[in-house]
Amino acid sequence: MADNNKLTVDPRSGFCISNSVFYSKRKPIPLPQTDFLDVTTFISSRPHHGRTAFIDAATGRHLSFKDLWKAVDSVATCLHDMGIRKGHVILLLSPNSIFFPIVCLSVMSLGAVITTSNPLNTPREIAKQIANSKPSLAFTTPELVSKLTETNSNLPLILVDDEITDASTKTKAKIVTTLSEMVKKEPSGSRVREQVNQDDTATILYSSGTTGESKGVVSSHKNLIAMVQTVVERFRLNEGDHKFVCTVPMFHIYGLAVFATGILAAGSTVIVLSKFDMGEMLSTIVKYRATYLPLVPPILVALISYGRGMI
Repeated sequence: MADNNKLTVDPRSGFCISNSVFYSKRKPIPLPQTDFLDVTTFISSRPHHGRTAFIDAATGRHLSFKDLWKAVDSVATCLHDMGIRKGHVILLLSPNSIFFPIVCLSVMSLGAVITTSNPLNTPREIAKQIANSKPSLAFTTPELVSKLTETNSNLPLILVDDEITDASTKTKAKIVTTLSEMVKKEPSGSRVREQVNQDDTATILYSSGTTGESKGVVSSHKNLIAMVQTVVERFRLNEGDHKFVCTVPMFHIYGLAVFATGILAAGSTVIVLSKFDMGEMLSTIVKYRATYLPLVPPILVALISYGRGMI
């Protein structure tokens, strides 16, 4: 980070006319100084006090931090055995679930790159993302397998589900295994771990394309670590037992940075909604005694309108 004392920075806007950079007016957040550090290792090294990491709002299934990190290590071992190495790209096409972060954290722990896709995307849109990011394999759900087969990409697929269903086998998809089978594998302490630099690419997340074609936005491990630290430090999440309701898609940078990574670093619990539904969200808050409800403006507007309708 540049030394602001040596630059002429506008105190009101934070803009530096000499290099055209905007600087935050907040006090810098401390970041790890070691060059070789991946975001998964950074998050897993933090205390969690034996709490629950994720709760599936619909089923009530709980995933403890202990089980989360074991699953991440097991899946990473399986991916390594499949030949996935640093720099390889893995596609994740799935709605929100408690398994979504397992895939992301496993991939990034190897130094591989995760690219996520909106489940509502058309096969044509997914095909363009595949052509652009060049993934080695894909994780998806049985319901979305057909979209991937329609891309004619012939990617090996891993199902984010308990089993391979009849509907999945009737397609031309190359289904190699399921996430549940991968989680059963004992982590390998003997595998050679490649060094991951903080400046290495961690994610390629695609824009919504509101002003043109969707574009891949590259984030490094350092970028994600900084976002994680911002979430933890800004909201002082190290203090107390917090429960967050995940209302936004994890394939989006907001959802990935906050719910799939940031909140985990604080040892807090994430209650996962597969998609936004006003009734389910409100009942989830009551049922699980949620303490935080991070929102986007449209949900806040809908919440206000819903409340007015009940008066």
